[in-house]
Amino acid sequence: MESSVDPKPPNVLLYSGCDERAEENFQAFADVVRQLIDCSDRYALYPLAYRDIVQSVPWADNTAALMINCGIDEADEIVQTAIVDFVKSGGRLLAFGPSVGSIMEKLSLPSGLRRELFVVDKELKAVKIRVKPAVDEIGSEFKTLVNGSQLFSDFKSPYMTVVAESCDTDCTRPAIVKMECSDGSAILSLARLDLTPTNTHVQDVQVFNKLKLANESRCNLFTNLLKMLGLNVSPLSTIPPPTKCFLACTEMCQKALTRALQPVMKDGVFQGRVVSMRFLESDSSDCVPSDSELPVVLGHGVPEGHGFDWNIYSKALRTRVLGRTLLYAQVMRSTQTLLDSNPNFLKTIPGGVGIAVVAQRQTSGRGRGGNLWLSPIGCMMASIHLRVPRDSTLGGRITFLQHIIALAAVHGIRSLPGYEEIDIRLKWPNDIYYGHNMKLGGVLVTSSMSSSTYECVAGCGLNVDNSNPTICVNDVVEIHNRSKGMKLDKLSVELTLAQMLNTIEWLLDLLDREGISQLVALYHKYWIHSGSKVVLQTDDDRRNVVVTGINENGFLLVKDGQGVVRTVMPDGNSFDALRGLVTIKQRV
Repeated sequence: MESSVDPKPPNVLLYSGCDERAEENFQAFADVVRQLIDCSDRYALYPLAYRDIVQSVPWADNTAALMINCGIDEADEIVQTAIVDFVKSGGRLLAFGPSVGSIMEKLSLPSGLRRELFVVDKELKAVKIRVKPAVDEIGSEFKTLVNGSQLFSDFKSPYMTVVAESCDTDCTRPAIVKMECSDGSAILSLARLDLTPTNTHVQDVQVFNKLKLANESRCNLFTNLLKMLGLNVSPLSTIPPPTKCFLACTEMCQKALTRALQPVMKDGVFQGRVVSMRFLESDSSDCVPSDSELPVVLGHGVPEGHGFDWNIYSKALRTRVLGRTLLYAQVMRSTQTLLDSNPNFLKTIPGGVGIAVVAQRQTSGRGRGGNLWLSPIGCMMASIHLRVPRDSTLGGRITFLQHIIALAAVHGIRSLPGYEEIDIRLKWPNDIYYGHNMKLGGVLVTSSMSSSTYECVAGCGLNVDNSNPTICVNDVVEIHNRSKGMKLDKLSVELTLAQMLNTIEWLLDLLDREGISQLVALYHKYWIHSGSKVVLQTDDDRRNVVVTGINENGFLLVKDGQGVVRTVMPDGNSFDALRGLVTIKQRV
């Protein structure tokens, strides 16, 4: 019987040079590549050591692709020859940075062609590049780090395809090219897609901001280059299966909850409208999680190896009630859906239990307006149950709760010693931003009402330690350290969550003691809008207004040219800060 085994070997090798920084460069390079290709099942990712090349170890025979992110000494004829021979023998090469000029010369230079056409600067510059429509249908433009100003000059070859070109000046020049050579192919890139904006090469805050805004485009182009070399690229939206959930709390809270649920459960199952919960005494059960039924293992913490450090969380948590009972799963459909689709479960939760649902990943996370999103590892995802008496200060203005949650996420971080000046802010009505134009997270609050209380579910998603595809809190901490010469530690999801819960409870206490004005003042301290000139747009009118603040209900206050102050409710309306546009949607 004829074999159908793929003749191409599964290894991907990374060559990062032979100097004292080779190991550090490899680790950084590998972290980037692992986010784009499947390095657990489809490929094995290894460093290619300088000694393996010099000693003629047969590395090429077991290599699906070779990637380079360092300069190669022009005097090192052995390394250059080995790489070129690899390509000419049918190998696939992706090279970034200073090495590409010498590789390109050896692959294809006709005799007599001037070498200065391939001059490469070792200095990195932030340059705008334009991707060719054949690679990206939109022909996207974005800023990225580039080695060199001459950018391959104007060399033309029937074996070379321009993938992207610089477009910062009137004279466009190739920045990324693909070359076909014998049976192999090489993509040579002066654009340093292998470097993240948080790389140590980036010190200037304004440059960092521009690169971070383009980070998703950088990842997308890197992915396309891998596809052009024939590599199987892992979709970033691969949906993992759901996992078991752990109920982590004190023995007293666990007894109170299970005792309250007992009358409404059948055979240990609480039947939900969307997701049911099957409570288990141990993790030994063969019960398989699904989108419709979630096994919940009773316990007093989250076991090691499940992606959540219970010790960090429990030591940082200082609340009386909030977050004292945790429902945690590595993969869950939606923390918000588990609670707000089960109003009977919410009503049954006894006072003092303080449930928060937390997931390492969500497969159907919900945002404002019903948006769905797949949340990556490193993102803090939590939904918190709050019971608010209707006759309380907050009960009289329940719409303000979403502002309290967003404020708690920001103040929780910025109240940590040393983190007071971290540039994390609030965007009305429910977003968390770095500066004025990069979103870090958001808040969603839903509620059901009885005769005396609101049963509220406050969800918050915040990018804490997931630098790609956009930006995260630890990116902001890192650039703050560089610009201020500080050494603040990165924040964990567990600490950030505990800080948010501590701050929610503190803000609610402050509200009861001193009234809404203190919270409004603190909200204004962190928000990005004061004095902003924007356009207020309705279905039949547009007028220029100035943002003056929020009122005691959390509604946006704007003043028009005649001095008339208008209020804008958060529900159903949008605030596009980048375009300076507040849109009031018509209600029917």
